[in-house]
Amino acid sequence: MSKLTIAGWGVLGSSLLTLIVSFFPFWSVSAAGFITVTISLNGWSLWWWLPVLLAVAVGVTYALELFGVIKPNQVKPEWLVYAAAASFVLMLIAMIQTFFWSGPLGAYEGLPHSPSFGVFLAVVTTAALTYFMALVAQSSGAKLPIKVPGPA
Repeated sequence: MSKLTIAGWGVLGSSLLTLIVSFFPFWSVSAAGFITVTISLNGWSLWWWLPVLLAVAVGVTYALELFGVIKPNQVKPEWLVYAAAASFVLMLIAMIQTFFWSGPLGAYEGLPHSPSFGVFLAVVTTAALTYFMALVAQSSGAKLPIKVPGPA
C-alpha cells in the first residue's frame, strides 16, 4: 500500500466505480396507461458489458502488479493505457447508441425511450480510468504519444 500513488488510487477507484455504475440503468423506456411501466437495461445488456469488462480488467491487472502477484512490467503499462482508452471509446459509442436505440427490433419505437444516468456516469468513470492509467504509465517511464499533466 505504501507504493500506491494518487494516480494509483485513481486507477483502482475508477475501475471499481465503473463496475458499480454498470449495474445502474443505461437505457430506459416508459409506457403510461392505466399503470406506468418502465423497462431499463444496465451495462450488462447488449454489448455494453465489453467496456465495463475492459475497465475492470485494467484495474485488476494494475492491482495484481501493485501487490506483487504479477512481476513489475510483465504487462506493459502502455497496454493498460490503451485498454482503458478502448474502454472509454466503447463507452462513448454505447452512450451514443442509447440515444437512438428503440429496443430490440424497434419494439418501443412509438414510446419515449432515452439514455439513463448510468451510461453518463460510466463515460465519466472510464475517462477517469484512462487519465489515471496514463499518469501511472507515464510515471513508470512508459513512452506515451502525449504527455499527460497531473500528479504522479
